[in-house]
Amino acid sequence: MDWYYSENGQQNGPVSEAQFEELVHSGRITDSTLVWTAGMAGWQAYGALGGSGGENEHCVSCGKLFACSELIRYETSWVCASCKPAFFQRVKEGLAGSDRMVWREKRAVVMGKNGLLPDRCAKCNNPANGWRLVRNLRWHSPVVYFCLLLNLLIYVIVALIVSQRARVEVGLCDKHRSQRLLAISISWGMFLLAVVMFVCAARYEHGAFVIVGIVLLLAAFIYGMWKGRSIYAKRIDKERVWMKGFCKAYLDELPEWTSGK
Repeated sequence: MDWYYSENGQQNGPVSEAQFEELVHSGRITDSTLVWTAGMAGWQAYGALGGSGGENEHCVSCGKLFACSELIRYETSWVCASCKPAFFQRVKEGLAGSDRMVWREKRAVVMGKNGLLPDRCAKCNNPANGWRLVRNLRWHSPVVYFCLLLNLLIYVIVALIVSQRARVEVGLCDKHRSQRLLAISISWGMFLLAVVMFVCAARYEHGAFVIVGIVLLLAAFIYGMWKGRSIYAKRIDKERVWMKGFCKAYLDELPEWTSGK
């Protein structure tokens, strides 16, 4: 039996049954991927078919879709063979469970505060080979920004009190890890040059140094945020964190989030 599937808006195929299953297991074909084979009335989402091997579930660790016959069930979680050793090590450490699940919601990743992101680069979806960037995220309601109309100090105090926090570990490949370090280095370089300009302005009493210093300071901040930031919090509540900054290929391999979970 030959299969056809849609990827990036283009039709692909035909592929054999074995090749199709490999695409499913690799995560290229997800529940939302449109597929078609002889005998079907029209194109349908793969998740609506139940898969060729029966009922399917996502691995709680890597997020990829597998037939249930290829997964191990632990409480409410499903684990693939590749993730099994690391998952049950976390069970021994008391860290595994349904709150470890990771989902997608449009362009955001949704994760329990005890969740573990897949071992893939957040920027290109290539293997991260175990390397993790630790981020301590903060988020508060946009309403808190109105405190700036009163006083900066009041805003800082209120934000510290009401902010929700989450500690996450994000996978990055060698390429994007190097790019991030370079961006941070360039940003700090511009900041130090700005300090030098302000010192020169004080010494030589020339306004041009002040202007250049301010430009460099703004450039350092903007460039650092643009190139150096990996992910950021869209929302955090008592149980979960919503994050943005992940590439589309990464998001496509995660199961869809529903508020009823």
